[in-house]
Amino acid sequence: MVFLAWGRHSLSFTNRFIEWARDASYPVYILHQLFGIKQTPTPAGMHIGLSPTG
Repeated sequence: MVFLAWGRHSLSFTNRFIEWARDASYPVYILHQLFGIKQTPTPAGMHIGLSPTG
């Protein structure tokens, strides 16, 4: 527990770069999730409707 408290205390700072990086990374995360769904293998015979051909 001491290590968790120490880590939270040591890493709970902010600056302009961290604020910018947090806001800038969100759209990248959303796009990653959208394209990650398309590449997920599905069981044989299961169609989930994400194929560009139909």
